[in-house]
Amino acid sequence: MMPGKVLILMGSASDAETMRAAAEVLSGYGIPCEMTVASAHRSPGRTQALARGAEQIWIVDVVERRLGLAKELGATPVNARHEDVVQELRRQTGGGPDVVIEASGAPAAITTAFKSAAKGATFVAVGLPEAPTVALDYTAIVRSGIRIEAVFRYANQFPLALDVAVRRRERLAKLVTDCLPFAQTAEAFAVAHARREGTIKVVVEFP
Repeated sequence: MMPGKVLILMGSASDAETMRAAAEVLSGYGIPCEMTVASAHRSPGRTQALARGAEQIWIVDVVERRLGLAKELGATPVNARHEDVVQELRRQTGGGPDVVIEASGAPAAITTAFKSAAKGATFVAVGLPEAPTVALDYTAIVRSGIRIEAVFRYANQFPLALDVAVRRRERLAKLVTDCLPFAQTAEAFAVAHARREGTIKVVVEFP
């Protein structure tokens, strides 16, 4: 597994003097840490995002433009066309990712994602395959202790998503490759459905 980093999360900057002692103790043991302020009352979205933060992110795709953008945004790209995804992820993470989010719905990608996950990892199913069933090695999943979570329509995540979108709007803007006016909504859906290699996110501008 990747070495962890401790986040000291304070509700107010006035807590800094008290919590600095904790940071010094961690530093003495050689444990990296970071101090920041986020109020669960005033900014619940940011607090949740910090609590759920990942130390390192890998992106698996077959489109070079998407992988290039992922690298630009700080993720480590893995090209499924040219690399053995399972072997590469296990090598780079020391046993597999602790959290795997499968967002394509492609049966081959789903199978690879399960095989890549570390023992005891969390598998988050987001993508919907065209066929209703996907063949999986059930015994291997049980033996690995993988926990499966399903997310449909991103229930209860809108407040967090909007909060992150506002704070990271400059970075998120890089994902938008096509922007069409409201009058061309049908065309926007057609562009998204066509899945052209250069298309990442299609946005419709409301008047």
